[in-house]
Amino acid sequence: MLISFDFSSSEHLETAAAIWNAACGQDLAFSASFISCNSQPLRGVQRAGWLAFGSDEKTPRGVVLASVMLDDPSIKTGWIDVIAVHPGWQRQALGRELLNRAESWLVTKSCAKARLGGGLRAYTHGLPATLTSEPFFNRKAYFRRGSEPFEWDLARILDDYQPVATQPAGAQVQPMQAGQESLLLDFMRREYAGRWEYETEVFITDGGHPSDYLLLWLDGRVEGFCRLTLENSERSLERFYMQRLPHPWGQIGPLGLGRAARGHRLGVYLIDCAILDMKTLGVRGCLIDWTTLLDLYRKFGFKPYRRYITLIKSLK
Repeated sequence: MLISFDFSSSEHLETAAAIWNAACGQDLAFSASFISCNSQPLRGVQRAGWLAFGSDEKTPRGVVLASVMLDDPSIKTGWIDVIAVHPGWQRQALGRELLNRAESWLVTKSCAKARLGGGLRAYTHGLPATLTSEPFFNRKAYFRRGSEPFEWDLARILDDYQPVATQPAGAQVQPMQAGQESLLLDFMRREYAGRWEYETEVFITDGGHPSDYLLLWLDGRVEGFCRLTLENSERSLERFYMQRLPHPWGQIGPLGLGRAARGHRLGVYLIDCAILDMKTLGVRGCLIDWTTLLDLYRKFGFKPYRRYITLIKSLK
């Protein structure tokens, strides 16, 4: 039987985490508090979920969580944020039942497509390739995205990191100071309207530490940014699954340059500054998430850490 997921119930949160961890293993494990953090209200976002129980209504067997952005009518894709079936109950059509329920809900929200992972508060960026469950999703009409179906997390240990860039004339990278948030938002609206702008607004609303953003200044104007996530940041490091890396942990990204700053090696300088900032803060295990730019980050010693498969289904 399926019951609606109660995001305010500690019992439901613990149950969902236990199912996911049993199905996905220690390398991708997360806690109930991570689900709670990811489920906090977001402007324009609606969430739903279901837990599957045995006939005794006591034995948890599976979970699915989904979300959709309703504020922006141009976004026609909904997200299957989490789907897992306990190993003892796999291959009994339960995954199909959970997925059908989530897809039906997305259809009621006028979604034209469903994407596995990649939501606005993501649990994964796609299907972790190590789970080897792509054939199941293919049978449910989830297929790889076009010519670029993979996203990567890259990682390195910073103990021996040395600078690789010199400071370009007129450029400077500094942690954002309290009171400069409006400058960052102006830059995002000018250069990265959409998801990154939205996530920056959420960061400010949630009271994130200003210094978690590095700003690239070029001739006195903000022309780039890089977001950092540390163990005391407002978003959880659990979403990056860094268990194989040494503590303290840190994450870099997203980052971007304004049009006026591109083509002058300022991106290399910004990345170098971000890595050095992490090292200065004592970070050892460092991860750059959700990227396809393997060649770029290889210059800084980052190597593939985890691969995700982007799977999308048409709901029409």
